[in-house]
Amino acid sequence: MLILAIAFPNPTPFQYTTFRIVLSFAAAAAAAMLPGFIQIEISDWLRAGGSLAVFVIVYFYNPASLVAPTAQNASRPAVAATSHEPKVEANLSVPAYIPNMEGTVNEAVHQLFFGPSQMPLPISTVVMGSVHYEDTLLGSPFGKRLEILIEHELSQVPQIKLIRRKTTRGLKELQQADRSRGLTITDRPVPPMSSQAMQAQLDGAQAALEAHYRVQGEQIHLDLTLVKAGTGVTLASARASMDKALIPPELQLMPPRTDFVEPPKADAGKIRLELTTHQGDGVTFVEREKITFYASTDQGAYLLLLYQDAAGQLVQIYPNARTDNGFHEAGEYIAIPGNSASFDFTITPPFGIEQVWAFAATSAFPTLKGERLDDGLKVLQEALLDVIVKLRAHGQKVSYGEANVVITTVKE
Repeated sequence: MLILAIAFPNPTPFQYTTFRIVLSFAAAAAAAMLPGFIQIEISDWLRAGGSLAVFVIVYFYNPASLVAPTAQNASRPAVAATSHEPKVEANLSVPAYIPNMEGTVNEAVHQLFFGPSQMPLPISTVVMGSVHYEDTLLGSPFGKRLEILIEHELSQVPQIKLIRRKTTRGLKELQQADRSRGLTITDRPVPPMSSQAMQAQLDGAQAALEAHYRVQGEQIHLDLTLVKAGTGVTLASARASMDKALIPPELQLMPPRTDFVEPPKADAGKIRLELTTHQGDGVTFVEREKITFYASTDQGAYLLLLYQDAAGQLVQIYPNARTDNGFHEAGEYIAIPGNSASFDFTITPPFGIEQVWAFAATSAFPTLKGERLDDGLKVLQEALLDVIVKLRAHGQKVSYGEANVVITTVKE
């Protein structure tokens, strides 16, 4: 183009239009490879972001004149403007990327939906998942604040409808989703019911937005991944960074227990056991929220569920003094607590990392020692690892399976 500019210092209107189109495409292609976000609005008829915004700027304007006025002859072509060039009033918006929480979330979400992409995302409804620390399922007060900010930013994305997560699940709904999942998947594992992909399908969304953050020196990196509901296939991803110094000092950045390590998983048993909360695995719940757990097996089996709170107290929540012996038929989901239960799970202090373990076997489990509470639950005397060893030993004699979910509880 430099050679052509020298060869044709006074182009004809046709040549000028051709040069401008080619330059606009070239600038847009270069912009697609660069990080950051740019948005332009022209009156009420055009709004563009990312590389498309760069195309619009180069095509309709002299970019240099937007930031530095030049001589009249230098800012206009040698030929008079032709009638096909629109006369518009433009509002060019190039928002400053402030590396605080709000600015970083805005940057990441806009990168996700308006970044360099050859095709628009094939979804119109999204549900927000929890924010996790690094590659774990652990949350934090900082992660919960990020979740709220991301959810708000999602609600502002044009042509995307934000689906709110449900506070309960229907047992028939879970059973139907369990039977139908994986029917279209041929080259990847079927996602568990506790995954954000399956939870998005249950919520009626086309995709789920997963988020992770990691701390590196004085920077905090936020990674967003948009996954397809029901399959977990990645649709898009984005990253933005914020300054650690700009995080409100009262906001706890790290999970309550970064040294948390799940007990070792047993070898895959003969029973496929599904366990999830009403919003999936790795969810951060806020004070006074209620939780329901759901479990199911692929064959008739006895179920045993243990709950460990943030203080380390271990409670047998199922079976309990108000239920039967815990045997359930294949494919049958149970809710804990059920509608007629004498207890519920409401988030109260102490806050931190909590988990539920579920065990299934084709013969009844041995009785675990503990103190029976008024609501029918039992506080166990043994540590979680010791109990797991005992139950796994029982599972070696029969068909057996196990599963667990982790949750984080934070102050309101």
